[in-house]
Amino acid sequence: MSPLITLDNLSVMDMGKTGMLPGLPLTGMRFATTSTVMMDIPERRMFTDTPLEHGKIYVSTLTIEELQYAWELSATFPGFTLADYSVLYHARREQSLLITFNRALAEAAMIMGIDVFGYEWIIETLINEGVITRSAADDRYRKPLIAAAGRYAGVKHSGSPVFDPLNKITA
Repeated sequence: MSPLITLDNLSVMDMGKTGMLPGLPLTGMRFATTSTVMMDIPERRMFTDTPLEHGKIYVSTLTIEELQYAWELSATFPGFTLADYSVLYHARREQSLLITFNRALAEAAMIMGIDVFGYEWIIETLINEGVITRSAADDRYRKPLIAAAGRYAGVKHSGSPVFDPLNKITA
């Protein structure tokens, strides 16, 4: 079975604005987010609550107990939204990759042992799977996504993981 990739609220919003979301399920990989993230997303055609529905991004609804546990992550990683905590919990529970462009969220995910990737990884995946052409990627996706990623990029702090919002985030 293909790997599960969890999307945070910023990546869902940014990829939605560029029109990239419909191409994600065409890669053959499984994409998911949480219902808590979906509270902020007006466009819902690309999402389903059926785990294996082809061509859709799965929306996982956490139980009250799971949401409480997710919120308890705030003691270790303060300053995030409930949507952020739900995505961290989901990615850890499902042992999935995480797509985020929030530096602090990427660092928290890596501390939790979650692999984190950025926009360039998604774009290259879409190209490699034949969903988009390289020229379409350059013309339609790279510039707006790089501009969006720049909002979340920050200066590397001593001892912190290297945050590259476009590629795999590394320690």
